[in-house]
Amino acid sequence: MLKRIFHILLISISLSLLISCDAQTPSLPAFNPGDSATEEELQIDRLFPTQSIKKWNYKFREVKYSYYYDMVIYEFNGTETWEVFPADPPYVSIRQSGQGYFVTTRAVYKKTSSTLILNNLKYEYESDPQGFNGMLLYLPVQLGFTWKADLPFQGHDFYLTMKDGENKISTISDIAYTPAGTFSHCVRTDFTADNIKTFQDTGSASVSCAITNWYTPDIGIVKNKSVLNITSTQDTSIDEKIDINRELQSYEGY
Repeated sequence: MLKRIFHILLISISLSLLISCDAQTPSLPAFNPGDSATEEELQIDRLFPTQSIKKWNYKFREVKYSYYYDMVIYEFNGTETWEVFPADPPYVSIRQSGQGYFVTTRAVYKKTSSTLILNNLKYEYESDPQGFNGMLLYLPVQLGFTWKADLPFQGHDFYLTMKDGENKISTISDIAYTPAGTFSHCVRTDFTADNIKTFQDTGSASVSCAITNWYTPDIGIVKNKSVLNITSTQDTSIDEKIDINRELQSYEGY
């Protein structure tokens, strides 16, 4: 009997340790409900209008918090610019850049009448892009609709591929507050993923992320919030949270 109890306790402790090693999926932002987008607004060309908008400037903030040291260990602020460059339809090429320590990247989207897919991403100095099953939007846009996707968690000088995640249409009636103004009728998507990653020198870690995009009709992405939690199975000194915010400052049409 005592032996059986010991085995049960041992299994319970082992399960507790395994659970504690998993990075918790970050909490999603609160909703700001308003009027719903109309059926006419729920079109790819209106939610990602690269045919009429050529440049977006975002207020960018990246904060890294160490759970090990219980403090903010890094903060980066700047302006990030997304600019449309020529590409053969149905593809759209967007150059992402900024002053200072930003690493310039090229993102290629496949844009059709019914889908918006992040097809690949690469640093501008690289020759080979990283491909993605990066479904961002899917028509018809239906509240609560979910689908599988791979997307990059992207900072100012790095990106980390998050695989086998779930993207979701969380609302079609959110309000986004940005330096460029207040935007209603926003379609909000929430992507979440949990992966095991192996990092050089520090070994494997549980990595969880949440990436939220707000799409405003006839403007595009007006706001993005991306949060990543890292919990190491071998080196707790790398346990951290990275919190990234992009808020529209201005945009330019053709």
